[in-house]
Amino acid sequence: MKREPDIQVCVKVNDKEDLQVGMFTDVHSAGPGGRLWDGCILMAQHLAERQHSGGLAGRRVLEIGAGLGLPGIVAASRGADVTFTDKARCLALLEENARENGVADRVTVQELQWGRNVRHLKPPFDLVILSDCICHDENAVFRPLLKTLVDVSGPLTEVLISYKRRSSTEDIFWELAEQVFDIRLVEYQEVPELDLDGDGLPTFLYRCTLLPPQEHSEEVCLKESEVANENPTLPSSPSPQRQKVGEPSERGILKERSVKSKEVPAMYLLEEAEAIEEDNWSHCASEETLQGHKRQKIERSAKGGIKNGERK
Repeated sequence: MKREPDIQVCVKVNDKEDLQVGMFTDVHSAGPGGRLWDGCILMAQHLAERQHSGGLAGRRVLEIGAGLGLPGIVAASRGADVTFTDKARCLALLEENARENGVADRVTVQELQWGRNVRHLKPPFDLVILSDCICHDENAVFRPLLKTLVDVSGPLTEVLISYKRRSSTEDIFWELAEQVFDIRLVEYQEVPELDLDGDGLPTFLYRCTLLPPQEHSEEVCLKESEVANENPTLPSSPSPQRQKVGEPSERGILKERSVKSKEVPAMYLLEEAEAIEEDNWSHCASEETLQGHKRQKIERSAKGGIKNGERK
């Protein structure tokens, strides 16, 4: 008798189409990767609705810390060629979920330890996705994770990260990441519809693209030989010589990740938020959020900004 999926997820593609995804879960064998997280839902929804840049058909997509594989399954269903990566204990579950949803022929599954060699994955990828993998109690993996993100990326690679800010410790990752990636807020969901995590925290989706090589901080990423160190030393802030006008604390990016105002719209595109008159939305956003968005808007104007979800 065929085993039925443990959960069914309905992902909205457009006004006329929904994608039903059946997921097997197993926290006993796969640990945290064996359950569904809010960040995966937001990422999957974004990928399902993705139409710009030709959509996902034919694109090479890498999912890091894939867990159950929901976002990658959605990407594969939209025509992408997906590589799932995670710890060994999650791989069987990923394969099972891919088969259940009829995308096994578009998916490969590989074990990956962050910070190690990635040549077997054949980078760079067109799109790299990472959902709810930046955790406050795993600060020792921030540098290895960042090394992997850099190693699988090329000049045209887009990295999407869904994230919940659970601790200020996690700001270390973003301070490091901003030395090698240009980071833009794409979507914000204040309280997830399902709230699978049960914490009521907002979920953010960021788009990251590599900065030109000459702008990279050579001290950010670990060499592979250093990965064995379980507690690598992490700077508390970007090195002074690398700081630019609008560094994290000035720009307000880190502040926005901590916003919990119950009046902020449930989900919006940043571009749409910019088009709204300040008088119409300043009353429902904290002053900290409003000022942060003003600063980001000024910066995007100076850099060329983003249009319809794409960089100009």
